[in-house]
Amino acid sequence: MSIRDLRAYLAVAILLSGCLMAATPAVAATLYIGTDTEEFQGLPNSFLLIATVNGPNLVSETMLTLGFPLNGIGDGPGFLYAGDPNTNTLRYVDPTTGLQVLPSVTAGFANFCCNEEMQVYNNTLYRDHWSDNIQAIDPATGAVL
Repeated sequence: MSIRDLRAYLAVAILLSGCLMAATPAVAATLYIGTDTEEFQGLPNSFLLIATVNGPNLVSETMLTLGFPLNGIGDGPGFLYAGDPNTNTLRYVDPTTGLQVLPSVTAGFANFCCNEEMQVYNNTLYRDHWSDNIQAIDPATGAVL
C-alpha cells in the first residue's frame, strides 16, 4: 500500500466516523451543582441547582433552597452526600427535593474551613479539605479510614 492509498483510506475512515458520531444522539444527564458562595458572603441560605443537560445543551434547571449550609456534594446510592464548608457535618440529601433523607452525622474530618468536594470510589467517600489533605471517609459513619 502506497502512502497515497494510506492517506485516502484514513480520510474515508475519518469521514465515516464523523458521520457516525453526528448521527448518534447525545445522552441526557443530570448535574447537581452546589457552591459555598453564600456562606462566605454571609447570606442566609445555600442552594442546590439541578441541571438536566443533553450533550453541551442545558435542557432544564431547578434551584432548590436548602435549610443548611452546603459545600461539597457526592453521589450516594439514591441520595447525595452533602458537606458543610465550616463544620464536620455529613448530610444525606434527596437530590430531587434538597431534604435530608437520613440523620446527619458528625464526621471525623476537619471541623473548620474549608471542607470541599466529595467523591465516592470503591465504597469509600473521599473528602478534600482545602488546602492540606484528602481523607478517606466511611460513608455510613463519617469515620476517617
